[in-house]
This record gives sequence, C-alpha cells and structure tokens, in this order.
Amino acid sequence: MVKKMKPMTEVQLNNNDEIYFGVIDSKYRLEQHRIVTTGTRLNSTQKIKLKADLASIGGQYIENWTPECTHLTVEEITLTVKILHAIVDEKPIVKPAFWTKYAENVAVNLPPPNIDKYNRPPIAEALLNNIEFKSNLSRKQLFKNKLFVFSGREE
Repeated sequence: MVKKMKPMTEVQLNNNDEIYFGVIDSKYRLEQHRIVTTGTRLNSTQKIKLKADLASIGGQYIENWTPECTHLTVEEITLTVKILHAIVDEKPIVKPAFWTKYAENVAVNLPPPNIDKYNRPPIAEALLNNIEFKSNLSRKQLFKNKLFVFSGREE
C-alpha cells in the first residue's frame, strides 16, 4: 500500500518497507542488518566494554564463531581459529575502538565510523607478518574445482 506523506512527518518504518522518494518516485527498500561479533584474546574488562558498546547500537556479542558473525573483534592479531574463520568467511577484523566510536556516533545521530580506520589491528606473531588480513573475495574461490586426495584416514 502506497501512502503519500506530508514533509517532516515521522513514520515508523519496518524491515523490508519500500519507500518512494522524489518526483520520479525512486524506490528504496529498508533492510535491517544485524551486527554480531565475537572476540578473540580479549580480557574480561574489554569484553564488558565491547558488550556495552554493542548493546547501545543493537548489536550482539557471542562467545564462539558462527556463520551469523558479521565481524571479529581483536586488540591484536594472533593465530587463532576465530581469526582463520574471519579470513575464510570474508568478515572484517576490527579493534574494540571501532565499536566504541560506532556507539558514540549513533548516540549523536552520526553515520557509522569508517571501518578502514579500525580494521588493521597490530600483528602479534612474526609468522603472520606477510599475510593480508583485509577482505579478499578470491579466497572464497581458492579451492573451487580442486580435488584433494588423501592416502589414508589419518590425514
């Protein structure tokens, strides 16, 4: 159902509502995107702060990596299973400061912060120095059409 609104009229919008703007009725759809993060190698104080920041923006902190995770939060990059999941699943790895700034921006009606300022945590292990941790879509296709042959069950 299309309703014409008067300017400056507040309207409650819901997920997947369609909105028409302008003289030529440009059509937009409102989509809600959940924010779900987990952390690795964060201490209890950092987790408490992270959970508070996420709660203030409607996000969620979970203890384990799952397919619903949208981000991984770390102070520094170390080789953990969660880091590997984030890399393979093409999810941003951000510092806790990203969520603090995000919460501050939401509180004063500003857009989210630029993630590029927060997605380069320091690398804590020399072994990882030559690995690029930014998103790389080609990783999703790395093993496509490859056949792996194992000579026994133990491998």
